[in-house]
Amino acid sequence: MRARGPLLAMVYLFMVLSTLFTPEVLATATFVCEERGGYSVDFSWHSDRFLGLQQGCHLWVIGVIIYAFYPVFFLVSLDPGVLVFAKGFARVTAL
Repeated sequence: MRARGPLLAMVYLFMVLSTLFTPEVLATATFVCEERGGYSVDFSWHSDRFLGLQQGCHLWVIGVIIYAFYPVFFLVSLDPGVLVFAKGFARVTAL
């Protein structure tokens, strides 16, 4: 692996991870993206329409918040190794 460079290792890692986590993704997609419209429509079918809308908006906002944290987590993991992000203006700008 070392002689080929990091690209081969990254491709291998992507292939292994996609093989390991494909069943989980397919199971999640089956439960979320049903023929009738998914979890929010199913929730509103069994309860009030407003509660279904509220539940769908809540799930969407939570997803946006979680995806907004990924760059912050990445920069925090880079923090000990990269001295540019250690202190000062670069850290404030990055976060």
